[in-house]
Amino acid sequence: MENKTLLSIIIGVVILAILGFGIYFFTTSYQPTTKSSVGTETVTTNSVSIKNFAFDPADIKVAKGSTVTWTNNDAVNHELKSDQFQSQSLNPGDQFTFTFVNTGKVSYHCSIHPSMTGSVTVE
Repeated sequence: MENKTLLSIIIGVVILAILGFGIYFFTTSYQPTTKSSVGTETVTTNSVSIKNFAFDPADIKVAKGSTVTWTNNDAVNHELKSDQFQSQSLNPGDQFTFTFVNTGKVSYHCSIHPSMTGSVTVE
């Protein structure tokens, strides 16, 4: 009887560990890309997470006409700046979106924390 109780506890711990890893994986690394039709063109929306004083992913490629959304998942404010856009100061949980209408590479950084850099390549 004692062995069955110990086995049940071990199985329960393993199941909780698997569930915990699954929740962590999907909430920290899953960044969905969705497509929707607008008229005759397809518009792609991409997400960038701001966390641990970095952009994740730091460099992305999108199609011309795509909208990119940055979400501040850090505990401090961040502010995005490039030659094409400037965000307001993003409090934790805030978002900033920008639609890219020109092709080429757009480099950006956090104007509060200049070591934070990223780029969007528009094809």
